[in-house]
Formats: sequence, C-alpha cells, structure tokens
Amino acid sequence: MLRANLNLLPTLKVLLETRNISRAAELLHLSQPSISKQLAQLRSEFDDELLVREGQRWLLTPRAEALAAQLADSLGALERLYEAPGFDPSRCERVFRLASSDYVAQHILPDICAALAKEAPLAALEYSLWDKRQLPQLWQSELDLVSTITEQVPEQIRGLHQGEDRLAVLMGRHHPLAGKALNLDD
Repeated sequence: MLRANLNLLPTLKVLLETRNISRAAELLHLSQPSISKQLAQLRSEFDDELLVREGQRWLLTPRAEALAAQLADSLGALERLYEAPGFDPSRCERVFRLASSDYVAQHILPDICAALAKEAPLAALEYSLWDKRQLPQLWQSELDLVSTITEQVPEQIRGLHQGEDRLAVLMGRHHPLAGKALNLDD
C-alpha cells in the first residue's frame, strides 16, 4: 500500500522547477518555513536531499533530476483526471427543449436554429411558446431553457438577466396627442 503524502508532489514540482525555496513559497502562496518543512518531508520520503545548496544557488541531485521529468507527466495525468469531459457540439445528438415568448420566436429563434445547425448538426430543438404554467417543468427537467419576462426567479431555478424592454409610443407628427405628456390612460 502506498503511504506517500501525494499532497507534497505539487510542492516538489515547483521546487524542482524554481530551485528556490522563497520563489516556490511565493508561487504556491505559502510561507517560506512551510515550504522548508515540506522539503524536509520530501527528502525523508524520497530518501534523498533533492536540492543541495552550492554557494548562492540550489542544485538538483541526480534523483531530483530524474523525478523532475516524471513529475510533470504524472501531475499532468492526475490533473486530467479531474478535468470536465470536453463537449464537442458537432457530435452532440441531444434534443434541447426551449420555451419563450412569441417575440423571441420571431426575432431570436431563427439565429439560435442557424447556430445549432452549424455547430451541432446532429442535435435537435423542440420549441414551445412559454406559458407561466410551464414553470414547474424547469425544475423537473422537461425544459432546458426558457426566455421570459419575470420579476423574480424561483429558488430552484438558475436565472440570468439578459436585458430590458422599454415601452414606447409612436404616433404621427400631427396626431392630437403629439407633443403632449402622456399618461397610461392616454
């Protein structure tokens, strides 16, 4: 069974790259005494000095030089284990369910469809006009995305404010109300 402290490996990598305890501490956002303590632990675990001082500089031992090459590959492989799997839209075969107002359907949906056809030709889009009664479908995963006007986004749903519309009144220059302050009744 492996009993090594794997948490020390990122410190070892930085120490071997910088060959400087102060610089390693700075890069790792740790104190210099903390890095010195970790170096002592690493020396014990590897049964090697790893870094030896020669005058004003630190040199790598032969064991440390061998470790440096292996360490970059090993830590890179470990980091890739935690990476989210890549999303390739050109291979996506999912059906996306979208609901929105008729305004979005007329003015924005054509652009969405064109982008989807170009970037994800195997994906499909199901569309319906938005109705407030569909709100529960969002947290039941029946809809993927809704574009709507709402004052408050329910707790179970993640929302993003995209902009605002302002009301405007347009009339001919010679209309009886032209040039007057208007109220809602007007």
